[in-house]
Amino acid sequence: MTNQAKTTNNPTTIDLLGFFALLYKSRYFLLIQSVLIAIISVLIALSVPKTFSASATILPPEQSGALTAFLPQGMTQGLNSVLGTSALNKGGETNKIMSILYSRKLAEKTIRKFDLMKRFDAITIEDAIESYREKVSVEVDEEGSIRVTVGLQTEFFHPEENETEVQLLAKEISDYVVSELDNIYTSLETQRARYQLDVLDERYEKNLQDLRNIEENIKEFGEEFGVIALPEQTEAMIQNLAQLESQIAIEEVKLQVARQTFQEGASEIRNKEILVNELNQKLNQLKIHGSASDSTGPLLAFTDTPELALEYTRYRRDLTVQNLIYEFLTQQIEQLRLQEAKDTPSIQFVDLPQIPTKRSAPTRSLLTIGLFLSGMLLSVLYIILKAYYYEKLSNFAEKVKHASEA
Repeated sequence: MTNQAKTTNNPTTIDLLGFFALLYKSRYFLLIQSVLIAIISVLIALSVPKTFSASATILPPEQSGALTAFLPQGMTQGLNSVLGTSALNKGGETNKIMSILYSRKLAEKTIRKFDLMKRFDAITIEDAIESYREKVSVEVDEEGSIRVTVGLQTEFFHPEENETEVQLLAKEISDYVVSELDNIYTSLETQRARYQLDVLDERYEKNLQDLRNIEENIKEFGEEFGVIALPEQTEAMIQNLAQLESQIAIEEVKLQVARQTFQEGASEIRNKEILVNELNQKLNQLKIHGSASDSTGPLLAFTDTPELALEYTRYRRDLTVQNLIYEFLTQQIEQLRLQEAKDTPSIQFVDLPQIPTKRSAPTRSLLTIGLFLSGMLLSVLYIILKAYYYEKLSNFAEKVKHASEA
């Protein structure tokens, strides 16, 4: 029973009441510590490096995607209406711009331009690039705009001149980054246009040769078969046939009337018979040769019309296709030549970089509160550990004393 009471009343067991009693006992120490910690926290918050950020907001240029890069405008509009513009352009130009911003080429040019290896205390260019990418951030908004931010820090216990220098440098680096971004993007687009132009020029020459061949075939076809305008010639041939057949029918009726009126062998009957025979011969010649007198007339032979129509239609179809290709290629080549010669900015700038007048980090109030709370926590922990080890040391001394007395 005595041992249990001693265990329950053991001073090393710190309960909540004992904890507050211990803090109250050390209230003067905590008061002094809180004042010192507050002063130190404010001094640290005032002396830590400040970060000044300059940012620019840009919009990717509107360009057709790979699906419609070589389609006529009518087909492109049709695809846009079915798939939607975002389905054809989604993310293409944004990803290209992001790649340029994160590229080693742009990083090295910026580092050498502003001698950032010295500022970053970098030994190698790789170290400088790593520090550069930590200072330059790129974000894509939901609307599709791209924000490029350059954040630079001042020194510890920096003078006012150091802040001004960092502010100007952040703005200059941001200006340079977006300017070089536009230059690199325009250069890549010009290079792409040049490559595509070479391909289209080669296809254009082939198209011209195909057009010449088809036109020559149509010429030879017309000279051989007397085809000038097949639909019109066919219509004229049908009209002539209809007129000749109607004339034959009329003359046959007259011949029958003459046979009923005159005796057999009369000159009127013979004349009608001769006329009907001549008209039938003309009809046969027209059907076979396309002319009433020879095979070189301006009209087509009725028996040859289906085959000639099929061959003529194929020639006209090929000519139409090649003309459409020619029209498309000339438009594309002209556009690519304009793109190749283009020297105007390709990227749209929504917000240009400005000299930052307010630090972006750190937040002094939060830093001060955080340092103060951390310092007070360490002070309380020090009080608890001190009391704990003091009790342990007292118990150990009492045991030594009892052992010596025994």
